Amino acid sequence: MNVAGHIAVAQRLSDDPAFWLGAALPDLGSVGGFRLVGSTDHAAVTAGIRCHHATDDAFHRSEWFRSRQDRLRAVLADEGMARGAARAVAHVGPELLIDGALLRSDAFADSVAETFSTIIDIGDRLATLVPREPEAWWAHLRDIAGRRAPTDHDDPASVAARLERILSRRPRLAMAGRDVATATDALQSEHQGIRTTVGALLDHLETQVDAG
Repeated sequence: MNVAGHIAVAQRLSDDPAFWLGAALPDLGSVGGFRLVGSTDHAAVTAGIRCHHATDDAFHRSEWFRSRQDRLRAVLADEGMARGAARAVAHVGPELLIDGALLRSDAFADSVAETFSTIIDIGDRLATLVPREPEAWWAHLRDIAGRRAPTDHDDPASVAARLERILSRRPRLAMAGRDVATATDALQSEHQGIRTTVGALLDHLETQVDAG
């Protein structure tokens, strides 16, 4: 799951925006190259971080995800995409398309912005999550606090282009040649199915995480 997906699951389990923020923080950290290796004394944020990990575990075990990942990986490999890139696109592509499907709702997009703005309310109690680089981490969070979620993740072509940029930092996963066009076509084949089943996926994850 990606940032918006984690917030959507968290909202089903709590009305507290600080909890929603905690559920998003590990991925928000990854965006800036940070790992959350410390802790915070903010109970709702801590609970949200636990929700993040439980959600990821349930999502990656779900038939919804595993079937799509396997199908995409096979299609991409058949079209000549290198193994590492095919594996990465098949894994991350559906996660970004989930965000895009959710963010079609203006009300949900507003709630994501509310989640980000909570960073300022909580303040430096978040700095201890990255104890070796607290100032850089806090600067990264302050930048996020004023943002809205991306609006282009409901477009397979935009997702493919974003994946090319992200994976270019990892030589073993980098896309090449016509891979962006190949990824666009493959993600397009899953796009409508993701849109129409994202609600059922959230129902499943809510049940799994709540039971845990």
